[in-house]
Amino acid sequence: MNPSHVECSICKTALNQVEMLKRAQEHVIESHYPFTLHGEIDEERSLFFENIISPQSLFNTVIIQLRSGLEASFKQRNRYIYYYTFDYPVGVFPNRQGGFCETKTIKIVCNYTRCQKCNHHWPSTVVTIYPCREF
Repeated sequence: MNPSHVECSICKTALNQVEMLKRAQEHVIESHYPFTLHGEIDEERSLFFENIISPQSLFNTVIIQLRSGLEASFKQRNRYIYYYTFDYPVGVFPNRQGGFCETKTIKIVCNYTRCQKCNHHWPSTVVTIYPCREF
């Protein structure tokens, strides 16, 4: 949903306030960028290609997409899950055979807020982002 099509002024305001806090950014960098990992790479961890997408570029893209009204795929516990697919591979995710698969898709986990006026749910803060299986 494009925010220009959002009728409710409170919803428009909520969308424009989607953010990614510093601690969430640090989590993504420390957990999903190989240049920050020490020792061996965990076979169960999704990793971004550091030479393809920088953390700042990733964070900017995610915020732009969420603020533009990216539709949530589903709700998981008290969070919404979003998927976004780039035009090029951005990372790898572990497969069941113990290796990794290249992917263009990222999973975005967000806390959400509910509009007091129209009851619509919108993302509020990004919790984490990581490469995942094509959705």
